[in-house]
Amino acid sequence: MVIVMELSSLLLLLPFLLGIFYLTKFRATGWNARRLPPAPRGLPLIGNLHQVGMLPHRALHALAAAHGALDLMRLRLGQVNALVASSPAAAAAIMREHDGVFGTRPYFRTAEILTYGLQGLVFTPHGEHWRHVRRLCSAHVLSAVRSHRFNGAREQEVAALVETVRERASSSPAGAVDMSKALYGFANGVICRAVSGGSGGGCPGRRRAGGASCSGR
Repeated sequence: MVIVMELSSLLLLLPFLLGIFYLTKFRATGWNARRLPPAPRGLPLIGNLHQVGMLPHRALHALAAAHGALDLMRLRLGQVNALVASSPAAAAAIMREHDGVFGTRPYFRTAEILTYGLQGLVFTPHGEHWRHVRRLCSAHVLSAVRSHRFNGAREQEVAALVETVRERASSSPAGAVDMSKALYGFANGVICRAVSGGSGGGCPGRRRAGGASCSGR
């Protein structure tokens, strides 16, 4: 009997305690909430995940239009709070003022091992080393002069690709060609010749094997 009365007292105090909790939370965040961007109402635990759908870009556009979010909109994706830039001007401002935040890369232990301590370009965190590597790539690897040097090799690889497609189409009963293998062999040939710096007939046996080998270089 005593236990039942104690439980009843606790149940009576529960609404009072919840009221104090929400009142304290509102006082702490009430004024800041007025300055936050609009946000669609979400569900417990999942937030707005159910409103994203299979086409996120269209769903986000519709949500921003429905809630009057001309520039920014808040979303809660599970336990993650997200900020959506719903206009080109807002996106440009965010990328310009917070370029360092959006320019960095997530940390992967595997990438650190493969790139000898994140010394490459793809997985290197945004900073002075990344800018230095980018300048080197722009000047010596991806420059227009460097690209024009391989025009002849690319033209030969394109001609070989067309010839391969023609031969496979004529030899196939239905005239069907697996373009995935043909394009893979083309890309493999261009990269192989650019890396090795060679010229001529490309990698022997590459397309006959479906583009799986470049050992002939």
